[in-house]
Amino acid sequence: MATLEQLLQNYRIFLCDDDAITIDTMTYLLRQAGAKVFTSRTQTHNILKKCLESLPISLILLDRDLGIHQTGYTIFKEIRNNPQLAHIPVVLITGADPQFEIKQAQQSGIDGFIAKPVRVKTFAPMIYDIIQGKSVWYDGSL
Repeated sequence: MATLEQLLQNYRIFLCDDDAITIDTMTYLLRQAGAKVFTSRTQTHNILKKCLESLPISLILLDRDLGIHQTGYTIFKEIRNNPQLAHIPVVLITGADPQFEIKQAQQSGIDGFIAKPVRVKTFAPMIYDIIQGKSVWYDGSL
């Protein structure tokens, strides 16, 4: 088993959130586990274009609330409709009510869910499990 510092080595992760502190925190945790991280703040970038520029990608992490005209769900639909991105697993990460959001994410075809705030010790291992094809629907409970 790889150490935490090596767990995500050789994986490329695209993270999209509208909150700079959230981006900084998650980027730090993912990089500590060895991942190469690409980010997009919704107010400053065309998300799909930035995602395509970051290829190849192992996983896409999307916040649910991405601004006035976008949600993680609308971006997810665009991802699935793009032949270059359609095969990449997508995980919704949000602080919204997990009981509602998990059901909606599953019905939408999203590949996993992680409730905010993310937990320092479990975030990278959950990301690794998702990349490995395991199902992760984390509602924030211990």
